[in-house]
Amino acid sequence: MQATDYKTWIKNVFDHSAPHYDEVEIGSDYFSKLGQALVNFGCPASGSTVLDVATGKGAVLFALAEKLAGHGRIYGIDLSTEMIKATQAIASKKYNNVQLQAMDAEQLTFADHSFDALFCAFAIFFFPNPSKALKEFNRTLKQNGSLYFSLWDDDTDLDAIFQSNLAKLGVTQNHR
Repeated sequence: MQATDYKTWIKNVFDHSAPHYDEVEIGSDYFSKLGQALVNFGCPASGSTVLDVATGKGAVLFALAEKLAGHGRIYGIDLSTEMIKATQAIASKKYNNVQLQAMDAEQLTFADHSFDALFCAFAIFFFPNPSKALKEFNRTLKQNGSLYFSLWDDDTDLDAIFQSNLAKLGVTQNHR
């Protein structure tokens, strides 16, 4: 499958699942707990400018917004425009230090050395060219900036849960 076809498929999967992505059987706090754990691990300093790549419904983004509590700026990007819309609806009611934008992680439009920290939770394996995304992450991080990401292996229970929940949301096509 061509990278552009795969990106279109991924975008469509997450656009389709956006309204209910955080309400699946595993519990509505599943992603927020994982996001909070990654932010606690990364612990960005007050005043930081931070990018959350593949922000989804904001699990990491909102944990960052709470952590920085108006003393920093958080940017969230996602390939899925529907995820961005859903997350913006929540963010606009609670946070003034968050900016969201639909964007491809492999083609970031931010200037070089823009961010003190970059977070990418459970997403890098969805990128057709992870090395290209990592180069973009490096380009946009400030000198001595930090990259925090999380992932799981195909053979774990988390992958089985994810695949099961995609099926429950009506996504039955498997492109591995």
